[in-house]
Amino acid sequence: MSASSINLAPNLKAYPNIDNILIEVKYREGAPIAKDDAIIELCDEASAAIVVTKNANDFGVHNTDGKKDLLRIPAFAFLYLLGNAEKHGYRGID
Repeated sequence: MSASSINLAPNLKAYPNIDNILIEVKYREGAPIAKDDAIIELCDEASAAIVVTKNANDFGVHNTDGKKDLLRIPAFAFLYLLGNAEKHGYRGID
């Protein structure tokens, strides 16, 4: 089977609101996000922008100068939600 005959993209019609989801992982405590970071510059083009943090206390909305804000979420919570979405599927927000 040639590479041109393989459909690398799944049928995305089942997910009408699908778009890129940006995820940045911060390994340090209280790692700041600069205004010129790629996730800040590209968050307006994505359906969501998530910063995965190290501490359980580091969560909430990170305000940006753009139209969309970032979501800060601890690593354990992010992994739980990711596993849940993989197990049960994810349809997005209609």
